[in-house]
Parts: sequence; structure tokens; C-alpha cells
Amino acid sequence: LQSAQLSDLFKGPSKVWSYGGSLLQPIFEGGRLRSQVAFAEAQQQQALFTYEKTIISAFQDVDNALVDRAKFGQVREEEGKEVDALRRFRDLAELRYREGATIYLEVATAEQALFNAELAYVVTQAQLFQSYANLYKGMGGGWVEDAERLAGQGAPATQ
Repeated sequence: LQSAQLSDLFKGPSKVWSYGGSLLQPIFEGGRLRSQVAFAEAQQQQALFTYEKTIISAFQDVDNALVDRAKFGQVREEEGKEVDALRRFRDLAELRYREGATIYLEVATAEQALFNAELAYVVTQAQLFQSYANLYKGMGGGWVEDAERLAGQGAPATQ
């Protein structure tokens, strides 16, 4: 008796449960699949926005470096002219002092003005060189060394 009932277990109404579970399964997974698709699309949008932000930032860095290079180049040129003029002024003050036409205070004042102008010139020149380094960096400088290093190691590991 029990054998007959067990053999009917997968026939008739009891068989509906086995098919019912497999038919309803995609319905319940539909929400999960839609959320996974939405999540993947959101990740794609985020990657696109990050890429666009990086591109804009790179162009801005290059533009800033070009402006700095032009500005500091012009300032350095003007300060160079000032240093040359103050050097001539100091030489004339020394000549006037040696000839007895003035006191040594004029020579000392000329030396101090020349020294301050030379300091400003050197600072501007350092800023100009920094703008060149920023331009090189903004344009992707250093990639050759990175490529050679990665070529020596083989393919880079993916994350």
C-alpha cells in the first residue's frame, strides 16, 4: 500500500509542486536581475563621469601650466632687465665713490637693491622651472619610465 502511494508521489497534483517551483522561480528572480542591470548601468555611468572628470582635470592642469609658464617667463624677463639696470647703477655708484663724488652709503644702497632684485629673479626663475615640471606632469610626463618598468615585469595585474 505504501509503495503504491509513493509511486504516485510524482504524478497528478503532487507533480504541480515540482513544476510550480521552477515556473515561479524566474518571476522572483526578475526583480533581482533588474536590480543587477540597474546596478551595472549605474557603475558604467559612474565610470564615465570619473573618466570625464579626469579628462577635464588634465586639460585644466595643462592650461594652468601653460599660463604659468608664459606669466613667469615674462616676469623673469622684466626682472632680468631690472637686475641689469641695478648692476649698472651699482657700478656707477662705486665709480662715483672712488672719484669722491658721493659717500659709501650710496654704494651700499645700490648693493642692497641689486641683491633684492637678484633674489626676486631667482625666485621667479624657480617658479618658471616649476611651471615646466607641472606642464610635463600635466601632459602625462613620466609614462615612458612606467611603460619600461611594466614591460620588464610582464603584464600588469588586473584588479
